[in-house]
Amino acid sequence: QATIVDMSPDSMHIALADSGKCVGIYRRERNVLESGKEVPWLYLGRYRSHHGAIVGLKFVEDKDAGIIRLLSLGQDRVLVEYDLANSFAATGIVVRSAVTVEQTAVPTALLVLPPAAHPGEDPIRPLVVSANNEYKLKILDVLGLSGVHDERPLPSQDSHCVQTVLGPTYGLSALNWLMVLPGTDADKHYCVYTTPEKVVGLMKLPLDGNPNSSMGLIAHAGPVAGACIS
Repeated sequence: QATIVDMSPDSMHIALADSGKCVGIYRRERNVLESGKEVPWLYLGRYRSHHGAIVGLKFVEDKDAGIIRLLSLGQDRVLVEYDLANSFAATGIVVRSAVTVEQTAVPTALLVLPPAAHPGEDPIRPLVVSANNEYKLKILDVLGLSGVHDERPLPSQDSHCVQTVLGPTYGLSALNWLMVLPGTDADKHYCVYTTPEKVVGLMKLPLDGNPNSSMGLIAHAGPVAGACIS
């Protein structure tokens, strides 16, 4: 059963996470079935990359390197990056790196920050946010996950964690879904979040741990099954 579906920014790949802790990838490519029918999507394969439930699956556009990355985050505390360029239907999905991002806390959601959304960081450098069950938000440098990217040494290879801040503490459970609201003003970014029970809210970017930069409201009488933005 599919639990998360995401499409790449260039609309060339679709990734699915399922309840079997696996990630499947489709590529937009001419494909002729045995029956002779032509279909626009080629199934590259399915890879079991986690031993805990997958809570985040995101494509990240790396403008500096000119590639698109695929990341998955699981309750096993591991953030996995997949090598899309070297993944094919004949050979299967290739994993580029797998990094443990938590020690005791359990990840609950994954977010891709928009460019220049975090002060003091290179606006071209892709950053993601991992939420956990201790109401913390951990900002991660995607290029720091493997230590070296495209033979370019990182300015600092000590850690892939840029900053850890306090997240919204509304509701009985931590955040389980995060998405940045689309907007034209580069100086004003907001993030929508949901919790498993009742609460939906907003956070103002950049993330700084200030409780006055977020709000939450009781939107449902019971569990929140899903959300979307337009």
